[in-house]
Amino acid sequence: MEETKAPGIALAVVGGLAILLQLVSIALGALALVQGGEAVLAQGIGQAVGGCLGLLFSGFIVFGGIKLMKGESYGLCMTAAIFAMIPFCTGICCLLGLPVGIWAIISMNKVKDQFR
Repeated sequence: MEETKAPGIALAVVGGLAILLQLVSIALGALALVQGGEAVLAQGIGQAVGGCLGLLFSGFIVFGGIKLMKGESYGLCMTAAIFAMIPFCTGICCLLGLPVGIWAIISMNKVKDQFR
């Protein structure tokens, strides 16, 4: 499906950028854990856990983008597009994820009956 190829690529790129952001967050959380101190320890644990959860969501967004490029699994692609628009799932990448997610949803709805 040509109509969903470009939004699928964009969705995968947003997910990839979010993965990089989450890896940085995990690294900073681990650095805070090494530095020690009670306040820093709690912050480091929270940042590392949040980064790991964000990493899972971001990976799902990349997977959804790949499926969207192939025109497979309408529900999975719709969920990935919605996740791309949520700040918790992508961090600061939601600034890109919001327009890309909307574009993906509009493109999917145009060719909904062609999904495998």
